[in-house]
Amino acid sequence: MANGLKIGIGTVQFGTPYGIANNKGVTRPDEVARILSRADNLGGVVIDTAPSYGDSEQVLGRALRPGHSFRIVTKTPVFHTRTDITDVGVAVRDGLEGSLRALRQNEIYALLIHHPEDARGPYADELIDVLVRLKEQGKVRNIGVSIYGGDDLDFLADSRTLDIVQLPLNVFDRRLIDGGHLDTLKNHNVEIHARSVFLQGLLLMAPEKLPPYFSPLLPLLERFRKDAETAGLTLLQAALQFIAAQPAIDDMIVGIDSFEHYGEILDAATSGSDLDYTLYACDDERMIDPRQWPAH
Repeated sequence: MANGLKIGIGTVQFGTPYGIANNKGVTRPDEVARILSRADNLGGVVIDTAPSYGDSEQVLGRALRPGHSFRIVTKTPVFHTRTDITDVGVAVRDGLEGSLRALRQNEIYALLIHHPEDARGPYADELIDVLVRLKEQGKVRNIGVSIYGGDDLDFLADSRTLDIVQLPLNVFDRRLIDGGHLDTLKNHNVEIHARSVFLQGLLLMAPEKLPPYFSPLLPLLERFRKDAETAGLTLLQAALQFIAAQPAIDDMIVGIDSFEHYGEILDAATSGSDLDYTLYACDDERMIDPRQWPAH
């Protein structure tokens, strides 16, 4: 892909029917195996998963070939919404061991704190400490955090222990670019993985199919669609090229729901674009932060 950016495979659809635009349900295991077979031939592709993604880790474990080239990333358990955790260190280690068993791996590329709220809670120091120890023990090669916005990074920016930060970035949501956060991370030699590239598919939806809640986004969506068409690009190509144009991004994580879909993503990622993406920026977090969306 352009600029050497790699397309990582988001696996939430392998274990649960995820996404506002999802009309296919959970990806079948045989389809997962086909996707992984093609991806493995590319070499060094990131697989992004988590224990909370239904049974995606088990599905992956059954589909991964011995000696594969994937860089597997999984997450810690969620702590900030639970009251039954008495020992964070034990919970993290047990969670990782469960992931390794499900994935049928002895070690993985990275373990990320799944929610930034956990990294700023009363057990934050203990959480970071256990991640560092797991890295020292060779269970994981890198440690990091999945964030939602600049406030999370402002809180975590002084930490020199983080190797990877996974963050939201798309045509509508450029908060972390405009706030200088991507540059800050790169200055700290942090590997950056971009997720929410299609905003759960919202960027690719026809305007007339948009739920009424998103009506404030209609002018931006229609302008983006019109400009992409004028430039001879599909929405898929235009959305992917926005990420590819960001030099700070090392990998983009794209949710894949079928072998055909994966092929479309790989084909679209080879295109270039001259669009002025600053025209589509949205600063209304009710629109661009899925945590604030109504249940659907």
